[in-house]
Amino acid sequence: MVSQYFHAIIIFFDKIRRNYIPYSRKVFFLFSRRKAIRNTFLQRRELVLQPPREGAKLVLLVFPAGVMSISGGLFSILNIAMLSRKLLAKLGYKVFLAYPPGRYGLASYPYFPNTEIIYTFEQIMRLFPSPDHLVVHIPEYYSARIFKRAKSDEVRYLQSARRLQINILNQNILLMPAPELLNHLKKLTPDVTQTTAHSAYTTPQHATAWGTPLLHLAPIFWREYPFVPWAEKRNWIAYSPDVNPHARMILATLRSNFPDFRFIRISGVSYEQYLNIISKSKYVISFGEGWDGYFWEAHLCGTIGCAVHNTAFFPKNFKGFPTVYTSFAHMNRQLPEDIRHYENGMYMQYIHAKYAILHPNIERSWNRFEKSLMDFYQQRYDFYPTPV
Repeated sequence: MVSQYFHAIIIFFDKIRRNYIPYSRKVFFLFSRRKAIRNTFLQRRELVLQPPREGAKLVLLVFPAGVMSISGGLFSILNIAMLSRKLLAKLGYKVFLAYPPGRYGLASYPYFPNTEIIYTFEQIMRLFPSPDHLVVHIPEYYSARIFKRAKSDEVRYLQSARRLQINILNQNILLMPAPELLNHLKKLTPDVTQTTAHSAYTTPQHATAWGTPLLHLAPIFWREYPFVPWAEKRNWIAYSPDVNPHARMILATLRSNFPDFRFIRISGVSYEQYLNIISKSKYVISFGEGWDGYFWEAHLCGTIGCAVHNTAFFPKNFKGFPTVYTSFAHMNRQLPEDIRHYENGMYMQYIHAKYAILHPNIERSWNRFEKSLMDFYQQRYDFYPTPV
């Protein structure tokens, strides 16, 4: 009876930790950014009040409404907007972020350092009626439900463009809708394409299965990572906020083995705060896709990233990281032993070896991303669907 009572208390405080504390952090963070958020709103209002301009050449990136947390997918959208503007400026294109039709939110995304303004879709339609060329980038999980109503204002707007291209930002293959759920987009234009965030599903088979040309837009590293050496690190084990049925078991195992460590769930913080946490931590665990920032950005901050190998995301030739486990059960068994190994003098040897692999890719990733994005706008794709 007593054990059941304490178990109920643990569950209660776990709910507070997962829900109330991150929410409080988010409210405090947004309040601290209130001046910058208001300034962006005023900038958006200035453009909205301008007279409409017909025949524009537009690149429009649909920005998910209501998603206010750090996310690699949102980071990519912001960078696609920034680099698209740079690459297409001389060609007379305007590049905008817009919420999905009927949705609205803040005029800026405060969690990453950026200068983008986010408009409503309706504002863009009013400002730039009957565009000459319109390219619309849509996140994969929105693609099955956006632009479905044939007689809606937004569909009429797309049809008013002299030339229309719809690109699906396939940043997570597990969120990609089935091919038949995208037929409504192909009815709007024959020019439906996909860009992928992971090489694992950038294949000719994938292009054929979805019936779209395919181009890999490799993920971008941040320019400057705060590398913190072992002597300055804290006894922290940080972990991603992903919903994972194995997380509680693994964290309980680690807490029992390392009572002197503090465990930090990364949630409700800005990207700078996230980097501060992972750089000062000794270990960071990804409970999500694995091949993500919680894993490889940790190594670039001098921290050991831990993940479970996931064939849907990890590069096919990936090898050489001992803290990549075959399953979460394997992680639960092996990670405590591995941490003891690194705590006993092997930490920096491991970090220097992995840092040497990842760090040279920082500048290269930006160059590769820019080249790939230019290939996209010039319609040079990696793979094309094979006719059935």
